[in-house]
Amino acid sequence: MKSLLKVVLILFMILSPMCRVQASEILESEEKRHIQNFINLIKENNSKKIAPHVDYPLNRFNPVPNINNEAEFIEKYEMLFDDNLKELIIKSDIEKDWERIGWRGYMLNGGIIWLAPDNYKLKAVNYLSDKEKEYKQRVLEESKKALHPSIKDFGRPILSFRTDNFIIRVDEIERGNYRYTSWNKNKKTLDEADIIIHDGVRHFYGSGGNHNYLFKNDNYIYVIQVNTFCNKEDECLKLLVYKFEQSIKDLRMISEDICCNKGDEYRPLLSEKSLKILMDE
Repeated sequence: MKSLLKVVLILFMILSPMCRVQASEILESEEKRHIQNFINLIKENNSKKIAPHVDYPLNRFNPVPNINNEAEFIEKYEMLFDDNLKELIIKSDIEKDWERIGWRGYMLNGGIIWLAPDNYKLKAVNYLSDKEKEYKQRVLEESKKALHPSIKDFGRPILSFRTDNFIIRVDEIERGNYRYTSWNKNKKTLDEADIIIHDGVRHFYGSGGNHNYLFKNDNYIYVIQVNTFCNKEDECLKLLVYKFEQSIKDLRMISEDICCNKGDEYRPLLSEKSLKILMDE
């Protein structure tokens, strides 16, 4: 199965118009000034002053809920920005450590921090402090209580979202080995799943983090496209199903299912009360 998935992966790399790597560009003086302003905000270490300069929602690592507004950012600031991350930003060299990656924005050290291309607001924090790691583990253990016993065993959750027709999960069972789980939209994740596919692979394309998860089930290929830098009007998650008759050359798409982009709707949310209790532990 894995060998066939590798063939499919190569095919998608060849066919994908987005597989070209976008080179970084030389920063201009105005861009440097805005980046320095962000560095100065972190140096000042005042969460209330930083909060208006964030592009919400600020995505966090599944199953941790996203940060949706200034109040939530201020509340979670110390967990988000520990001393190590603040020092990394403050001591960064704009000439050497920051890059402009086309329409995606400005990144620090390969993408630990991203600033938006149009307004220089904080767009992504690809860093987990020790406090957030502990919080993530508590949320994970609590969220497993909402899953059918047959799928509670996995290394880490990757995606959980609804489309018009399905509830879909992707979990990493062990490093580089992914599992696809799907329910009819009218079911709950506590119910036995309709489809479970093991031995999936992940394929990155481009330089901004966009990627696919690919799974084979008999003569069907399930592809979940993840648009990392989507806007509110974009399609952030998309399920594509392909079928082939005799060989990979016969591959054809038979369905396309799009996930709405409404903040945390694609995550297995706990109640606000539960999250507050976990935050205070």
